[in-house]
Amino acid sequence: MQKYDFTRHLVRPSFLLLWGLLCLFVATELSAQQPGAEERDGARTEESAAPGDPEVELPTVVLEYSAIKREPIAPELPEGDVIALPTIEELLPEAGALEVSSPDLLPSRPQYAEDTAHREAAFFSEGVIGGGSDNHLIGDIALYKRGEMPLYQFRFSHEGIDGYGSNAAGTGYFDRREELSGKVEFGSNRNSGSVRASYFEAETGLQDFSKANSVIHRFIRGSGSYTRDFQWPISLSTKLTAHSGSQLIGMQDEAEEQYLEALTAGVFENERWYARLSGGYRYQQAPLDVQLQQGWADVTSKLYFDHFDITAQAGGHWDTENSFLFPWNIELEGVAGNFLFRFGGGYSIEQLLYRDLWNSYPLLDTTDTHNLQHGWQAYSHLAFTPNSSLRVTAGADWNLLQGVVVPEDLDARNQDSGLFPFTIDEREFIGVQTQVTYYSGQNITLEAGWQGQLMDEIVPLRPEHLIQGGLTYSNRDTGFETSFKGDFEFGELPEMRVQMSYLVSKGINLVLEGNDLLAPFYEGGRPWWGEYEQRGLNVTLKTEISL
Repeated sequence: MQKYDFTRHLVRPSFLLLWGLLCLFVATELSAQQPGAEERDGARTEESAAPGDPEVELPTVVLEYSAIKREPIAPELPEGDVIALPTIEELLPEAGALEVSSPDLLPSRPQYAEDTAHREAAFFSEGVIGGGSDNHLIGDIALYKRGEMPLYQFRFSHEGIDGYGSNAAGTGYFDRREELSGKVEFGSNRNSGSVRASYFEAETGLQDFSKANSVIHRFIRGSGSYTRDFQWPISLSTKLTAHSGSQLIGMQDEAEEQYLEALTAGVFENERWYARLSGGYRYQQAPLDVQLQQGWADVTSKLYFDHFDITAQAGGHWDTENSFLFPWNIELEGVAGNFLFRFGGGYSIEQLLYRDLWNSYPLLDTTDTHNLQHGWQAYSHLAFTPNSSLRVTAGADWNLLQGVVVPEDLDARNQDSGLFPFTIDEREFIGVQTQVTYYSGQNITLEAGWQGQLMDEIVPLRPEHLIQGGLTYSNRDTGFETSFKGDFEFGELPEMRVQMSYLVSKGINLVLEGNDLLAPFYEGGRPWWGEYEQRGLNVTLKTEISL
């Protein structure tokens, strides 16, 4: 645990900048709320007729309750992170993923009514530009079209920061992320399809490492899908995906991953029953000269009742490393009064890719091979909403898994690569989460929650116990919003964040952010992995534009 001293560290210019901008935002908000004085007609009473006593009439205030945080409303936006697990339409489940995800607890029902009205083509654009302390630069532009086919969306984004905390720029204390992506959708009558392509690059500085300045991860991905709707309620679909990824440490070492994947699915659905039969094949060229082949097939059946749904999944999986495995899962989801619930369990399979490993843990080295994470699971999630002002959620997940990626030693990095080697191990894990949200009137939202990792640690960078809290104030009339949130880990200083925004005009929002406000009190910065430190205190001013 890093030591910190509240008396040794002077106030940094970032604090003064943040304080000045906060005062400016608050002054603007207060001035916007001052009501004007109005003269009253008619004679005054003797008590109110004294000279020099102005009479002020306060306007009637009408409270409109809104439990939803104000956010710009827009059509479907481009994917935020193109290197996350691939988003596959419902007709095409993720390859071999029979593990049930965690959707909203509200049970859904199929919709069959088709919108036959003519819709005019619409073009939209969104962008974010900003900058801040520690040479922080942000730029994000998205263009997209909605309405008549074909539809498209394109995005370019860049974010970079150089010089964490009190460290000078150019010493390896930096990170950078860039993305270029596009998607085109087409269709007519009962035929539809889409084509997607993306390029993503992330660079992480190797702090004070003499043999290399950074580790770079590059990802190129392309996919195409086609769906044919036959006489309702039957449809068939297929999807092809090609991916290439690489890890480059300075100019001395490079690891590569490529894979080709083909998926197909058939779906039948009516008012009370949903059935899907799907299958797929993947060829993967992994680092360390490993070649893997995988094939799978599964069937999913869902029964819709008035207040709950029952889902059952079963299938078979084969690959060159594990031979045959047979995943399955049963889930019950529904509503009971003010309660929403979801319970389930079974034997799950998650197909691992180095792309996902490099994205989640950029400082892990490729010193071992990984293929499947599989094992037993059980989960339960509840939500209680007694009234419009209060919502309480709680959940627990139990897993007994094989093939878990575990860092060998997070105290010291490898002296040759600057990264941390990992191994594959078995883990038994219980994850617990709880969250309380309270809406006070129209403007104030209070949040508090707890996340815990019990038994074995399965998420390397997440603490065993994490307490979270937040306060948000928003005024829809003036367009002003501010929030103050914090993460509290036992034995460490809280990670505090503040954000203020002001809607300057329609489609233009000014945002001021301050992150990790207490980081300057650490000696050597807030700890990350081994001798690495996190970004620390950072103040950013940016403009969000939607046209």
